[in-house]
Amino acid sequence: MIPTRGPGGSSSPKLGPWRPSVAWYVMCTLLVLNLLNSEIVTGPLWGGCAKEPANGGVVGVRVTGSQGRSQTLHISPELERAWDEYAARHRASLEAPREHKFFLYKPFHYTGHGNKIPGIVTAFMVALLSNRTLVIDYNDCAGGVNCEISWSRMFDQPLEMDFANLVRDYPAVNETLKGKRFESGDASHINFLVDHRERLSKWDGLQWVWSDGLYDWSAHLWLASPIHGPSLRPLFTPGHIFHALAHFLVHPTLEIQDVVAAARARFRKLTIGVQIRQTKVDHWEPGTYTDRSYFDLARVLQLREGVADNDTAIYLAADSVAVRNAWVKHLENTSIALLMQPEDAVFDSGGKEGLNRDNLPGLKIGVAELFLLSHTHQLIISRGSSFGSTAAALGGLYPWVITQDGYYGSAISDPCCSHTRWLEKVFGADFSPEFFIQTQCHVDPLTKGE
Repeated sequence: MIPTRGPGGSSSPKLGPWRPSVAWYVMCTLLVLNLLNSEIVTGPLWGGCAKEPANGGVVGVRVTGSQGRSQTLHISPELERAWDEYAARHRASLEAPREHKFFLYKPFHYTGHGNKIPGIVTAFMVALLSNRTLVIDYNDCAGGVNCEISWSRMFDQPLEMDFANLVRDYPAVNETLKGKRFESGDASHINFLVDHRERLSKWDGLQWVWSDGLYDWSAHLWLASPIHGPSLRPLFTPGHIFHALAHFLVHPTLEIQDVVAAARARFRKLTIGVQIRQTKVDHWEPGTYTDRSYFDLARVLQLREGVADNDTAIYLAADSVAVRNAWVKHLENTSIALLMQPEDAVFDSGGKEGLNRDNLPGLKIGVAELFLLSHTHQLIISRGSSFGSTAAALGGLYPWVITQDGYYGSAISDPCCSHTRWLEKVFGADFSPEFFIQTQCHVDPLTKGE
């Protein structure tokens, strides 16, 4: 499934005349790190957000042994027990649904894996807090969009959570859904962004409540909440919520695992993942791709690791044919392997927008790419792309992000992180500085204008 570009010559690519590019800033910083043999950590010690650079250079780099390497998986005994108790309750609810309560998560069908998967993890936290059974409607089957594109067609389930399967295979569960409507403005809607300040017991009289994909990754709001925090904090290490819960919830099907295994067999001693969402780059950081910043950073990371070209590979996940062709050109005078999914598997006709989100085969390839990026040794992702952030979070990686001002490395593994003083304003004396809001990569409306 994964074509490898054959080795070329051994000479390094010509980088053109020297200029103080963003890569230069990284080179200088890494040289200082090597000379001092030290560790730089900026930001909160509890695994909060890395600070973005304000004036260029490397500002938010956290180096723990080697930037990009996986962190230790943080699963507390308390979380293990909570999962076991939840699993028992979940199974019982499918056998006697009228005696239990349910939480339906139906992310917006037009969003991608990078939005839906973090939302599912947040939804599971809410299900834990409210003693409800989580049901996942991955592509708005309840709204009649497409029941074929479902959670279980892409992910193995430790428990039956797929809405489409439950409606089809569990008549007693289906019976409890009669007359239920899941739409905006419904009184049974839980808003991830707002309701962390509410007691979920206000929904106790409703057998079904639901949420959509708005502000999907807001898990740290619930963790910081004076109402819900005391129940959640023993379970999680802040900054590592996603990595821990994905261990239980997010596993690709055997079919997708085979695609991942075939690709990983071509990985080399150093495999650098590069995720370029051109539409996000053009919006957030115009010009950062066209000046070869991603390639320059990959070369710097290779130099830092001290690995030869013939022991190095690039795994490229890109939503643009032009970007793919550019990387072939970048590497043509090296023996670095370029690994990609075949174009006919990844792109729609014309190849302009990447994965077809209404197409099950395309979405399966997207899951494979998430996990392949999560297995790389170093990972460079696009700013503003929740897909790249989610891939890093699945692997517990500290990814590199490129901005117009320079490179910076994330200090956490949770997806889509941003500092804010908003929590302090809301909670006052109850606010704990080690907890930070984390929401979608695209927009943080809570800090807008501050």
